[in-house]
Amino acid sequence: MTRARAGDAAFAVILSRAPRVLLVQKWDGRWGLPGGGIRRGESPRAAALRELEEETGLRARRAEFAGEVPRAGSRTFVFVLPKRRARGRLAGPTDEIHRQRWVRPGRAMRLLTGGNAARLELALPHALRLVGR
Repeated sequence: MTRARAGDAAFAVILSRAPRVLLVQKWDGRWGLPGGGIRRGESPRAAALRELEEETGLRARRAEFAGEVPRAGSRTFVFVLPKRRARGRLAGPTDEIHRQRWVRPGRAMRLLTGGNAARLELALPHALRLVGR
């Protein structure tokens, strides 16, 4: 994995054995994956785990790199982890997030907006292997 540049972002795909994907809904109604911008000096993996905690309340120490998705002038790093590696409870509403919801992967693909569907499509095969499906 290459180092992050200004404008790069990192996202986490967290999957339960059911399988269900954890999505977050912004206050404007759009659904997405937990994630966001990488801070200066922060690794993409650390950014994905920080964003996961900030947007969902779940904490994890490890996530597997699934790949990169290009964005206009930058990149998005995508990481996956099984739900069993996460600790804590869903946070409910935050300043940025209206709610969090576990949904089946097919429904998640229909709900996701922007580049989130491409991120999930990239990560899903790897995530399914991690949860043993």
